[in-house]
Amino acid sequence: MAVGDLTVEAKALILLQKVEFYLGIRLMYTDYTAPYEWNWTGFSFGRHKIKAVPYDMDGKQLGYDDAIVWRYL
Repeated sequence: MAVGDLTVEAKALILLQKVEFYLGIRLMYTDYTAPYEWNWTGFSFGRHKIKAVPYDMDGKQLGYDDAIVWRYL
């Protein structure tokens, strides 16, 4: 659960080209430099799926990680 702004962080074990952050199916932010983070601000209420998608230096997707978050405000 989160109240207010939320920082989503993807920790990389190897050098990455970028990490894309999704809210549901909508791309919200792409970070090209470590630490790979997205600061989720603005009003939101309810259950949301957040997904981080890393890409290696050749541009190949390396899978993804996701989480369900209940956010208030």
